[in-house]
Amino acid sequence: MGKIYKLGIVGLVHDHVWSCIENIKKMNNAEIICIAENNPVVLKKAKAILDNVKLYKTHSQLLNEEEIDVCLVFTETCKHAQVTEACAKKGIHVMVEKPMAVTFKDAKQMLNSAEKSKIKLMVNFPTAWNPNLHKCYEVIKSGKIGRVWMIRWRDGHQGPKEVNCSKEFLKWLFCAPKSGGGALVDFGCYGAEFTALCFGRPVSVTAVADTLVRKYLQVEDNAVIITKYAHPTVLCNIEGTWSQIPGGLSLHILGEKGSIVKNPLSPVEYNIYTQDTKKWELLKPSVLAQWQSEPIAYFLHCIEQNLPIEGLTSPYVAIIMQEILEAAKLSVKKCKTIKMED
Repeated sequence: MGKIYKLGIVGLVHDHVWSCIENIKKMNNAEIICIAENNPVVLKKAKAILDNVKLYKTHSQLLNEEEIDVCLVFTETCKHAQVTEACAKKGIHVMVEKPMAVTFKDAKQMLNSAEKSKIKLMVNFPTAWNPNLHKCYEVIKSGKIGRVWMIRWRDGHQGPKEVNCSKEFLKWLFCAPKSGGGALVDFGCYGAEFTALCFGRPVSVTAVADTLVRKYLQVEDNAVIITKYAHPTVLCNIEGTWSQIPGGLSLHILGEKGSIVKNPLSPVEYNIYTQDTKKWELLKPSVLAQWQSEPIAYFLHCIEQNLPIEGLTSPYVAIIMQEILEAAKLSVKKCKTIKMED
C-alpha cells in the first residue's frame, strides 16, 4: 500500500469545504487528522462527520503541534496569505479555495513563499474539474475554430443568501475586506481565471459594478469586466452576478473559423460550429482520469509525481486572475480603463 497523506484543514467557514471533506473520506491515500477553527457551529458539523480528528483554535497551534503533508485552507480569503506563508516555512504543501487572495500583493506574497520554500501551492477553482471546460480549452489551443477573437463568459446565481449558503459563510462573504468584494470577485474570478489560462496577461481591464437587485448588500451584486489582449487580439467579456434567476454559466467562444456555445437549456451540453462542418454539433467533453476530476486527488497526484500544478488551479494563472480583479476594482472606482503595466 502506498503512502497515506496526512491532511490538515485550516478554516471551515467556506461552504466548499464540505464537499471536499466528503471526497477525502472516499480516498484510500489521504486522511484528515486535524482542523483549526474556532467557530462552534461549523466545528460541531465537522465532528459529526469526521472521526478521531484533533481540533485547534488557530492555524499556528495546529502547525506547531501536528506533522502534516498538506494543508487545505477554507478560511476567509483575507487569511490565505498568512496561512500559506506559515505552511511554507514548515515545508507543507498548500491548497486554498478560490480566489487566490484579497489583493494582488497578498497573491504575490503567497507565490513567493511557495517558490522560496519549494512547496506546491494550488488554488482550487471548481471549474477546473469540468470536462466540458477542459474540452473548450483544448479546442481553443488546437486552432479548430481558428484564432479566437472573443470570449463571453457569464456566471452566477440568485445570490449566496438566496441559494442558502450558511450564515458562517455569508458573515464574511458579504464583507469586502475579508472576501475581496461581491459578485465581481465571487463569480468574476472564474471567467478571469479561464481567460488568463487561455491568453495570459491582458493589456487593459475595464469594469463596471453595482448593486442592482440585492439592495441589502454592501457589496456589488453584478459586475462586468472587459479584458483586452494584444497578442493575439482578443476581447473577453466577463460577467458575474448574484441576482440571476435561474443561475448558471453562459459561455460563447468566438473564433475566425467557428464558435463554441454552451446550450442554455442544458447544464452539461456544449455545441460547436465550424466552417468545415457548417452545422452545430455536440462538443464531446474531455475524458478525465479519476485524479483529474477532483481537487484533492489531483493535488496529491502532483505531489506524489512531483508535477507542476497546471491549468485552472495553477498559482501562476491565478496570480494573473488576481491582477485582473484588482484592476477591475480600480476601474470601477475610477470609472476608466486600467492599462496593465509591464
